[in-house]
Amino acid sequence: MFEPLHPSTSAIGRTWAGRWLDADDEVPELAAWLEQVCHGAFRQWWADYRVRTDRLRPSTALLRDRVAAIEFARRWRKLWRQRRTGRKRLRRPERLVKLIRANLMLPWLARGFGARCVLLVRHPGAVVESQLRLGGDDWAPVDQLGRYLADPVLGERLPPAYRAVASELANQPASAAALNWCIENELRAADYVSAGVPYVHYEHLQAGDEGAWSLLLASLGLDQRPVIEDLRRPSQQAAVRWDPATSGDWSARLDSATAARIDEVLQAVHARLYRMRDPVPLLALARSGPGTV
Repeated sequence: MFEPLHPSTSAIGRTWAGRWLDADDEVPELAAWLEQVCHGAFRQWWADYRVRTDRLRPSTALLRDRVAAIEFARRWRKLWRQRRTGRKRLRRPERLVKLIRANLMLPWLARGFGARCVLLVRHPGAVVESQLRLGGDDWAPVDQLGRYLADPVLGERLPPAYRAVASELANQPASAAALNWCIENELRAADYVSAGVPYVHYEHLQAGDEGAWSLLLASLGLDQRPVIEDLRRPSQQAAVRWDPATSGDWSARLDSATAARIDEVLQAVHARLYRMRDPVPLLALARSGPGTV
């Protein structure tokens, strides 16, 4: 199931996406909803078919804008295609739930809710490049950073270095996206380790690293490893058409000014998982903690 916590598709998402939760927090509303999600009782067009229904409503703008009309038709074709292929998948008894806005509640998910969890981490340059390229209200890094800063629990625990970056650079989309990445992946490193949530690096998985794959499969209780060639194809959200010649080469698409802004943020908050100039994780950390891979 794909991203049921999306804030634009449900009241639960608007309330809980990106929220900080500790392992011992009591949140019965969220726990009851997640029980439904994990047992297949929750149904939603977005989570089931990756189509937002709010974008399927016609408007008078379609009569005046040919490009908008073409995009509107494309969304309906996508819904038809996704529904046709997704119905079989939804009948499966197992549930693998992808949450990309729940990083700050991972200790609660693992210990408080009892879920099997893995934090899948990718190079901040790749993540920021993708978000800035896709754009739209799904990826508005300045707004997202504002939501993080408005969370009273997160606000109390934000280190001074993070606060300084937020006050100085928060109006810059690339800087805001980089700081969001740090909040989501670096800030609670010690909490993830104590909760038993392993870090697994995207770059290691893509390279076929046996240690990374063993940890991922064991942590999620899985026994079947996907074909590596399939993993090198972009996700549905990353690209409509796949070009093997440029697949994964995010650094070639990232201009020097944006790369410099990302690097500035990583250095300011003393990021430990990646350096901007290195396309792979820092091996010493990736092998020994946080997490183990």
